[in-house]
Amino acid sequence: MRDDKGLMDKKEIVFFFDTLSPLWDGMNKRNESVIKTLLDNARIDDNCSVLDVATGTGVLIPDYLSRKVKQVVAIDSSAGMIKKAQAKFNQEAVTFYTSDVIEFESKTLFDRIVIYNAFPHFDESLKVLEHLNTLLSKEGIVTIAHGQSRDKTNACHHKISHTLSKELPPLEELCKLVSSIFEVTDSISDDEMYQIVAKKR
Repeated sequence: MRDDKGLMDKKEIVFFFDTLSPLWDGMNKRNESVIKTLLDNARIDDNCSVLDVATGTGVLIPDYLSRKVKQVVAIDSSAGMIKKAQAKFNQEAVTFYTSDVIEFESKTLFDRIVIYNAFPHFDESLKVLEHLNTLLSKEGIVTIAHGQSRDKTNACHHKISHTLSKELPPLEELCKLVSSIFEVTDSISDDEMYQIVAKKR
């Protein structure tokens, strides 16, 4: 698993997603049952606060709101994606920031942190996880999830430049990395989904 080598170009990634932002919602297919399972596993429930990392156009925000979370803070390094998301959601409980995940700071901690369909775009994986640990509440849960299989995810990312993404590693390999910081409580990799759930130590 490539990590901390600076091989991806953050500016190129931002440009890529800014360019795609007007088309993003039409490009993404939702599997409702898989998303329900992912969010159930991540214990997204009423009265929790959620940090939605790499929110894109806010694809999971309706799901968070339907589960009556108390707060959603959605961040993305692409201003284009954030602009699209802001146009769709004006609820008081939802706040948006254009920010690289490692540079994002918050005065309050989050009960849940979700990285959905985005982890291959983080070159400095360990640094990202270390930073997220500082944003997670004492009883908090972090999840890395993809709404399709690892093979399908990697097939999609193989079509674009290596400066934009890297391969999603085998589940055991990413679990090992995550467990160096968090306590892994659940993991799954099958034909429909890929997910690691971990809690604050």
